[in-house]
Amino acid sequence: MASKRIGKFTVDWLDLAQRVPSTQKSNYQVFKARSDGFLRKVLANPEEPPKIDWAFYKSNAVNKAVIEQLEKLYTSTKIPYPDDKGAYASLAIEEKNELEKVEKFIKASSERIKKFEKDIEAIRSVPSYEEMTLEEYAYHHPNLALNPLEKPTFWPHTEDTRIPPDLLAYHRKMGQMHGPDKYHP
Repeated sequence: MASKRIGKFTVDWLDLAQRVPSTQKSNYQVFKARSDGFLRKVLANPEEPPKIDWAFYKSNAVNKAVIEQLEKLYTSTKIPYPDDKGAYASLAIEEKNELEKVEKFIKASSERIKKFEKDIEAIRSVPSYEEMTLEEYAYHHPNLALNPLEKPTFWPHTEDTRIPPDLLAYHRKMGQMHGPDKYHP
């Protein structure tokens, strides 16, 4: 009876309640209470408008033309209900597009994860700085190692004469170097 007015869609409130974050539980309860209130208002009214005995009114009324006009208007009144068919079709298309985007994102993320795992393995294969010789340090960090033949340093032999400018700016930005070098803050 009321299902015709409300539609075939029903809300699984238990499933929805499990998905709501704990910070939003109060908003969820307010939403559910309002939804239940609207449902009760719809169910309180009959599905069909009440039948009127027009013959009784015609026999007792002075102006029968007014009663006939009211009857005609009353019977021709139709309450429009929204048509969901187009909305569901557009939602299905949108869902399909979003699923394709999610699949692409998952594939790209998997490739990035594999690359990062290779980078982590490379980092783990480097010996610790305490066990590393100067040659090993120069092999693993060629841009940071002291190389007096190709990149000689000049007096005052500060960090900013040895470190490339972009790397020096990065170290200063990160707060790892405060002065011209680590020995002279």
